Amino acid sequence: MESGKRESQEGSRPVYVLTQIGRVLELTEIERRILALEAKPIG
Repeated sequence: MESGKRESQEGSRPVYVLTQIGRVLELTEIERRILALEAKPIG
């Protein structure tokens, strides 16, 4: 993008999509861990 071969919007779109995918993966892992904790018997 800095060289002028691509517009900044062309570079920012894939970065945005990858960021959103990362968030989904994080939330999925957090949900999995919460469900595992909730399934453990107390005591």
